Amino acid sequence: MDTQPHLDNEFEDSESTDRLHRAYGRKVKELLSQSDAETWIEDLWDMYTGFTLFSQEAGYDPRGHNRFVSFKELVFFFQDVGKMKKLTFRSVTLFLTIPLFNISDISN
Repeated sequence: MDTQPHLDNEFEDSESTDRLHRAYGRKVKELLSQSDAETWIEDLWDMYTGFTLFSQEAGYDPRGHNRFVSFKELVFFFQDVGKMKKLTFRSVTLFLTIPLFNISDISN
């Protein structure tokens, strides 16, 4: 019989999920410290193109479609990360350019 309140389990699950998300974030940060998102996308295209050329010579690949879907998701991931970085930069820039108060309010 479960004697712990349901909320405690949800809190523990939430904490472990948060830790997992932070760990993912650190790995992504580490990955992106090597190259920016645009470079990763270019490199992925190069790898996929090379793989596709090899596949044509090697013959039928029953997992070819799954590999394409994985490739596509990686490209979308790096596109999203690139957009997030640009949005963050724009938000910070916008914040820094918006006056927080009017100078005439201070002088009165």
